[in-house]
Amino acid sequence: MLAFGKPESLQPMTYSALNFLVFGGCFLVPILMVVGLKTKNGLAEGLMLCILQWFGILIIYENLTSMTSYLTTSLCDSPLRYLDSVLFGETPAIIMDKIGFVDPGLTVFFSFIYVFVYIVFPPTFALYLLMKGEREELSKYLCVVSVVAMSGFLLYLLVPAIGPSAYYSADFKNALGDSSKVVVDLQHYAKNAFPSMHTALVAIFAIFAYRNSKKIFWISLPFILALLFSTIYLRQHYFVDLVAGLALAFFAYSILMLPRVSAFLSKDFNSVVAKSVP
Repeated sequence: MLAFGKPESLQPMTYSALNFLVFGGCFLVPILMVVGLKTKNGLAEGLMLCILQWFGILIIYENLTSMTSYLTTSLCDSPLRYLDSVLFGETPAIIMDKIGFVDPGLTVFFSFIYVFVYIVFPPTFALYLLMKGEREELSKYLCVVSVVAMSGFLLYLLVPAIGPSAYYSADFKNALGDSSKVVVDLQHYAKNAFPSMHTALVAIFAIFAYRNSKKIFWISLPFILALLFSTIYLRQHYFVDLVAGLALAFFAYSILMLPRVSAFLSKDFNSVVAKSVP
């Protein structure tokens, strides 16, 4: 698949999984379009919109992680670690290693959280809004997610960093365990540490969950906090990466939820759905 660059630029399992998703989407989208012609509630159209958005983000992300490997700009890991040291005396990942806060069982748990929560929670909530018929809220949610994702990708190019695990590997004395290799395979040491998109996108999910369902928010909160902690424990991010991710999420949300912008998004989404439903 040309969209993902050269196959050798990704681990075989990751590359195969992504190709499978793209092929699946190619078959699923036309089916949804046919089904959508027979529905009156816009459910199929909304579902197709959600799928296309997440596939677009995924494809752009994979292209970007391959492209950043060719950047000639200097890595920014040293300044990011310095900022952490101003706050804590050292970057938290190395502090955990020094005090011996490393356990194979914890590594399995946090590796699962790192992948599962990030991949499942944000898109599933979009489907929740769709099934509840919250079209206006869905349009706002998808728009904020898109703006955050694209802004984060731009920052990858402006502030290239690969994270503590790769850049400061010699400073870690304790191995995390084999289960952490799943995370490494997914990241493939791309220059995508700043900001933490795990933090940014899950923060958007949390904001909209709180707006629409306090129950979902409070149930998911422990998993969200575990995800944030996992980014540090697994040595993928500096603490300032998380701060940047949160700042990006709240900034985009604040701008896009301004009354005039919000009204435009609601009107635009409803007009699209109205035209697509006979």
